[in-house]
Amino acid sequence: MFDNILVYIDHNLAHSSLLACVLNVAKTHKAKVTLMGTVPSLDNKVEYSLSEDIVKEIYDDQYTKVQVALDNFTAQLELAHIESDTLISVGTPFIEICKQVQQNDQNLVMLLADRHQSGLSKVFFGSTQMHLLRKCPTAVWIVKSDSMPVAKHILAPIDVGFVSPEESDINTAIVETARVMAQKGNMTVEFMHVWTLFGESYFSGRGGLSKLEIKKLRKKRKAELGKKLRKLVRKAEWVDLDVELSLPRNEVAASQIVKSVKKNNIDLLIMGTLCRTGIEGFFIGNTAEKILNEVSCSVLALKPQGFKSPVS
Repeated sequence: MFDNILVYIDHNLAHSSLLACVLNVAKTHKAKVTLMGTVPSLDNKVEYSLSEDIVKEIYDDQYTKVQVALDNFTAQLELAHIESDTLISVGTPFIEICKQVQQNDQNLVMLLADRHQSGLSKVFFGSTQMHLLRKCPTAVWIVKSDSMPVAKHILAPIDVGFVSPEESDINTAIVETARVMAQKGNMTVEFMHVWTLFGESYFSGRGGLSKLEIKKLRKKRKAELGKKLRKLVRKAEWVDLDVELSLPRNEVAASQIVKSVKKNNIDLLIMGTLCRTGIEGFFIGNTAEKILNEVSCSVLALKPQGFKSPVS
C-alpha cells in the first residue's frame, strides 16, 4: 500500500518516534524511502539588504544543519538495512513537499507533529502539518512525538450514510489502511459512524410523532447504518485482531470523534479529508478540520481519488 514514502525531517525537532514509525512501515511494505529537508528562503527585502557573503553564510549554515539531520536519520535506516535517498530544497516546506510528491509519485508523506503555543490555546499541528493535510495530493501521516512504532488503539471514523461514489472509495481505503496498520501487536481497531436521525426536530414538532415513535425510527435507522458498517468492514480480512464497531448518535460528528479519541486513549486516528465544497484541493471537509484542530494523537489522513493539489 505505502511503498514509496517521503519523510520530511525538521532539523529543529527530535525524530526518535518518527524514525521508529518509518522503520516499521518501510519494513512492512518494503518501501522506497526518500528523506527530505528544507532550507527556508530569505525574504527578498532582507536578502537585498545583505551582502552576498552574509547571504551565503546564512544559507550554508542552514544547509549544514539540515544535512546533519538527514545524515543522522539515514545512518539509523542503514543500521536496519533500509536504503534511502536524501534531498534538500530551498523554500516553504509544505510547497516543496507537495512538489516532490507530484514529481516522484510518493503515496505517503510522514512527518513529526509540531506542537506549539498559539495565543491562549495549544495547537498540536503546526502550519506545515495543516497545510499538508489540506493540500498534499497523497496520504499524510503526522506522528506524535511520543508515539510507539505500532499503534495499540486505532480509531477510524467512516461515513456510511448517504455516500457518493467518491465517499465510498475513501471509506474502502480507510478500512484497508486500518487493516494494514493493525497487522502487528495486541491492539484494537474501532470503526465509528456518528449519526443522527434526519428530520428528528420536525418529527417531534410539526410531524406530531410521539417519543416512542421517534425512538422506533432511531432504532430502525441505527440498525440500517450498522448493517452497512458491518458489510464494509467485513470486506477486509481480519486475523486475530479486536475489531469494534460503534454507532454513537450525535448531531456534531467532530465533537463525538474528538471525545472518543480522548476517552479511549487513541494512538492513531485514520480518517478521510473529503470536502463537499466542490473547490478542488483547497479545503478539507469541515468535520475533518474541526477534528484536527482538537486532537493530540497521531493522524493518518487519506485523500480521495482524483484529489488535486493547489500546489503545482
